[in-house]
Amino acid sequence: MSARKAVFLDLFGTLVEDHGVADKVPRVKFKKGSFEALKRFEDAGFLAFVDVCHQTFKLPGPDYVQQIQGLVLDEGRRHGIDPASIHYFNSNTTTSPVTVRSLRSLAHDHALDLGSCVIVGDLMKDVKLGRDVGARTILLNSADDSPAFENTDWIEPDFVVEDLGEAADKLLRKRG
Repeated sequence: MSARKAVFLDLFGTLVEDHGVADKVPRVKFKKGSFEALKRFEDAGFLAFVDVCHQTFKLPGPDYVQQIQGLVLDEGRRHGIDPASIHYFNSNTTTSPVTVRSLRSLAHDHALDLGSCVIVGDLMKDVKLGRDVGARTILLNSADDSPAFENTDWIEPDFVVEDLGEAADKLLRKRG
């Protein structure tokens, strides 16, 4: 089996508007254009890996996580995305962070070439993780959402963009 490429993204702040409201599924609002961008990534041969763990607080429980995953798949289907191209990782209700080791293990399990993958996130920790595993990095910095510039040392991402649509524009145009 040949190595594949993937886009890794957080659920909160990247795919879903992150205004600190994560207690009820009906209150979840997807960011404008996010599924159109995921469809473009899929069309370019990328799998999508969504991290449903929230780093700053514990999610309500396993039922919530299942409902969110179902909501993501349903919205993906509405945009023509094959459910088999969307995967979840770190899908628990703790605040355990994704690590270099866990990402490398995931890449091994799914035959991914991390050098051909991209990590899209709204925090500097996402950029650091991407750099540490040799992936491309895209930092979302939307004024309407969580700030990307948390109190930490700056690490230069490959791109700084407003939303996932702009991330797809930059990355897919660059890959040509």
